Amino acid sequence: MDSTKVSKLLLAWLVTQGHEVVEYVEGTGITTRYGTAEYAFGIGDGYGDISVHYDLGKFSFYKGGALIKETNLNEFS
Repeated sequence: MDSTKVSKLLLAWLVTQGHEVVEYVEGTGITTRYGTAEYAFGIGDGYGDISVHYDLGKFSFYKGGALIKETNLNEFS
């Protein structure tokens, strides 16, 4: 899946989780606010401190190279 589609899917998922969108750069990254905390998700390199990878319906979130969370969207089908 190309980065534009991944960014749109991630955007939709984050909004359903209660994140408020601060900035959206299609195919590159998303900055959100959740409560009082702000998060920057990078689809590729060079955007934010949390990098996001998508493969076969699963988002993997990394910070500093360490896996911090995985979300399998297939569990909802």
